[in-house]
Amino acid sequence: MKKRHLSDITSDFLKSEEYFRLSSQSKENAQALVKSIGDTAEYTGHGDYTKWDADFIAPFTLGLIRNLSDETQYSLEWFNLTYEVLKSVLKFLARTKRIKISAVMMDNLLQLIESQTLFEKTDSFILEPEYQDPYLPQWTPHVADNISTYVSQWLKLYEESSAWEKRPKGVDKGMIEILMKLMTESAYNVYRKTPKTWTKFVICEVMRNQFVEKLDLSVDEYKLIVPAMSSMLDYLGKRALLNSKKVENYKRYLAAGEADMLEAAKDPGNYGASKLIYQEMQRRGLDINNRAEVEKFIQEVNDNGGIDSLLPKEIVDKHNFTEEEMRFVLNHPEHLDSIIDRFSVGLEEIADEHISVHNNHRWSRKQFERIERNGIKDGIKVWLDKDKYKLPKYLKAIDAMAYVVSLETRIYARTLEIPKNWSIETWQMIAGSFDSGMVKEKTIVKALVQFKADERVIDQMLANQILNLFAKI
Repeated sequence: MKKRHLSDITSDFLKSEEYFRLSSQSKENAQALVKSIGDTAEYTGHGDYTKWDADFIAPFTLGLIRNLSDETQYSLEWFNLTYEVLKSVLKFLARTKRIKISAVMMDNLLQLIESQTLFEKTDSFILEPEYQDPYLPQWTPHVADNISTYVSQWLKLYEESSAWEKRPKGVDKGMIEILMKLMTESAYNVYRKTPKTWTKFVICEVMRNQFVEKLDLSVDEYKLIVPAMSSMLDYLGKRALLNSKKVENYKRYLAAGEADMLEAAKDPGNYGASKLIYQEMQRRGLDINNRAEVEKFIQEVNDNGGIDSLLPKEIVDKHNFTEEEMRFVLNHPEHLDSIIDRFSVGLEEIADEHISVHNNHRWSRKQFERIERNGIKDGIKVWLDKDKYKLPKYLKAIDAMAYVVSLETRIYARTLEIPKNWSIETWQMIAGSFDSGMVKEKTIVKALVQFKADERVIDQMLANQILNLFAKI
């Protein structure tokens, strides 16, 4: 008897009701995916689809899902396309009685598989960021929703498991959920890294920045972060929900980032505005749930000079540079290195993501380092001349430097364009990533562009074209 390959059903499947319910992208790839699924089954020794039963379909589908959900090899988009087509094919085979499983039994089997593989949809906790770095992969709600779904399910399974009873003392559901969700959201929104592709840099940066900026925790609670997250990671590894090697790496990265996080958490100058406002309202006994009271307090803060008014002067001074200090650095370039050290980790990450060749230009580490140093100097000069370039009075020198050096080095790493060779196409891409809420960033960009024209690094015609792009935002 002739052995049936899954591709034999392609022409009938493409006319079926199951096919017409597919998404447009799945329809476009359906024929290739049917063949790919059939080839995979053939490889396992089950190429004849007429002999497929529940004992084969369940482990085959689970194995396919596990392989495709490995984001180091496949995109989440391709994963979902493949699963959507596989699911429709199985339903088609059952409905048309080409396999010995009824349509009802197939629906029940698929529901069971999905419950085991965390496909139950949950509300996304990853909100679209206001700013999207044009040099990172595009932020998509599809990926954000997928990450939210499986991380929420991870939390649910962990909290309902026997491992939860052995969690570190002092850790409750609220704490582990906010830690996992803030790490996940920050890693994806800021660095486009998913829980299956986190790096040491990303984990340590989120701990040192977002955890300190946003989490209102005591010293002892901050010390619980590493054991709390490590305990959950151990569970995920044992359940094969996360690759065991990644689990061990992530635990090492958490441990490596702990000291910097704890040190940063001691300094209120590292706290975000919302955290400072919340803490001060609590200190005064104000009702944070009373909207009118909150708005009145925020207006008072603004009238007093902004968020810095909530901090002791010595802390504000520690995080600010004076004009005298900035002019000294410009006159003594050997001191630039100490400032570059403040941004060294982030700049190294930018350098690591560079392209090699573009428009007859080749990547050069020395060129990157020159742009790095010049970017710091550009940030200082623009800040010192903030009245001329209409920068906000409250803008700190460190913030101006950080934004300018990040922008100039990213442009070079991703396009190999140095400032004198900036193209309008590159700036169109950058402007396209901005929205109306990015007032401070837009102001710094406009100041930098006009400064480069004043310095005759770029001509005024190009500067005007670039400025016109941002005038429309």
